[in-house]
Parts: sequence; structure tokens; C-alpha cells
Amino acid sequence: MSAFTLLPLGILQLNAAIKHGYWYARSAEFMQQPIVDLLVWMRVPADSLFSVGAVVLLWFVFRLWVSPRRESPVPSATAVAAAALTPKH
Repeated sequence: MSAFTLLPLGILQLNAAIKHGYWYARSAEFMQQPIVDLLVWMRVPADSLFSVGAVVLLWFVFRLWVSPRRESPVPSATAVAAAALTPKH
């Protein structure tokens, strides 16, 4: 996103702001140029992959929340060491 959209678009806007002024660089006329549309559409594959990853993460968290695994508690290392040091009669 940064390398293929934001940086090139920022450079184009900087050049437009220097040549024509800030308001032109932020105008609809500038933002609807074919090169700007191309840069925005180049983000679609990466954004789609990011969205799929977010949905998978949300599904994972939802499943953990709805039905957590019930396992027998594992004794901590401190409890095991204390039990080993306790004298047995």
C-alpha cells in the first residue's frame, strides 16, 4: 500500500501542488485522472488479502470465545518444585 499507492500518489500530488496549487492537488479533477485510478485499483489485491486475513483471525477468536477448549490444568513449575521439596512421611 505504501510503496505502490501512497508514495506515488503523494509524489503526484506534491508536483501538482507545486505547479498548480494545493487546492488543485486535492480537487476532484486531479483525483479522477487515469493514473490515480490505476494506483487506487492496484491496491485491490493486497487489500483483499488483508481482509481475508482479518476475517480468519476474527473467526479464530470467535471460536475460542464461543467454545474454549477444556483441558486439565497443568501444574505450574513452582507447584511441582514445592511438591518435590515437601517431606513425605
